[in-house]
Amino acid sequence: RRPLRSRPRWILSLPTTAAIVIDDHCARALAGKKSLEPTGIEKVHGTFEKNECVKLMHNGSEIGRGLVNFTSEELEELCSAQADSNSDLDDEQSSDLSRSSSMLMACDHDNVILTVDAKSLGVVY
Repeated sequence: RRPLRSRPRWILSLPTTAAIVIDDHCARALAGKKSLEPTGIEKVHGTFEKNECVKLMHNGSEIGRGLVNFTSEELEELCSAQADSNSDLDDEQSSDLSRSSSMLMACDHDNVILTVDAKSLGVVY
């Protein structure tokens, strides 16, 4: 096992009162050391402020923790705007929205630590 870097160890010590539920694609991306994009968020549970620590949930289990770049309200708005826009827009507009939303990182990869083995999320090294 590789030792944890000091920042992720610090993140694990923070209290959490909220959670973000992510989809399969997002879980694999996090396991591959990518940032958490709003497009991979299925649901936001609880309330939190920018830079707070939240649990990252996948298939009903905690898979990690991360420091968020948005408030819970802002993330919910981003996610609902994407869902509404994807159903109301044509393919080109929907693609533009996905590209612009993907540049907004809900959690930067340096501020995410997995609490499970990356291989359990479908990533093979």
